[in-house]
Amino acid sequence: MKVDKHISDLLYNYDCVIVPELGGFVCNYSSAKIHSVQHTFTPPFKNITFNSNLKNNDGLLANHISSVEKKTFNEANNVIRSFASQSNEQLKNGKKVLIENVGSLFFDKESNIQFDPDNSVNYLTDSFGLGTFRSQAIKREGTKRLEKEFKDRVIIPSKDKNRN
Repeated sequence: MKVDKHISDLLYNYDCVIVPELGGFVCNYSSAKIHSVQHTFTPPFKNITFNSNLKNNDGLLANHISSVEKKTFNEANNVIRSFASQSNEQLKNGKKVLIENVGSLFFDKESNIQFDPDNSVNYLTDSFGLGTFRSQAIKREGTKRLEKEFKDRVIIPSKDKNRN
């Protein structure tokens, strides 16, 4: 059973998926972007980060696994525990843990868990079907710039000199 497939499925509908004893994957909304030099347009998407401090079981992943795989809640928790212990062991051995369509986890030089997201999947359901595209630069030919002419204004002296 692939736990990473279930994590990926849950990220479409939830902003946080916690893998007990490993950490949580947190989604943040990122607006559409226009790159003016490369002329590319990127639709809005969910930016995925990893928080290693989120380790308490909220039951979301276990409930999803138990309903999809037709297992009990305890069996699903055992599968998640096994996945987390295997992942922690791989990290301790200096290997990367690849979570399919989500990203990869690895230890940095200070033994902190780092996350490299996989940006090939857009988890924002409002952007379903939209992809990054490139547009040709707009060439403006034959347009004249309008130049505004400034004229010196004539100062009109005021008639009433005793104003306070």
